[in-house]
Amino acid sequence: MVLKQIKIDSILKNKRKYIYEKKLIRSFTLACKYHFYNIECLERSLALYSLLNQYGYRVQFQVGVKQKPFLSHAWIETEIKELDESELRNRFKVFIQINKENSK
Repeated sequence: MVLKQIKIDSILKNKRKYIYEKKLIRSFTLACKYHFYNIECLERSLALYSLLNQYGYRVQFQVGVKQKPFLSHAWIETEIKELDESELRNRFKVFIQINKENSK
């Protein structure tokens, strides 16, 4: 009976993940666009990391730097193609990396 309930919960959570993905992307994009403060990469990446983590997506938070000219940038790497910014890893030297792999 316990195993049956775990299986049902797993199916429902995976189904919920699929339903929320497009809404999650659209909502986050609109929130950044219409927020009354200028949203910088650090704030956006931390908020997105927290949100995706909460919904059970695999996500990595990265902060990197370039030396000449000096530039720093924060981004996330995730399984959601529309939000993944892993191509930035080639342009910056990563010095902070937070990994979180959930399986809700």
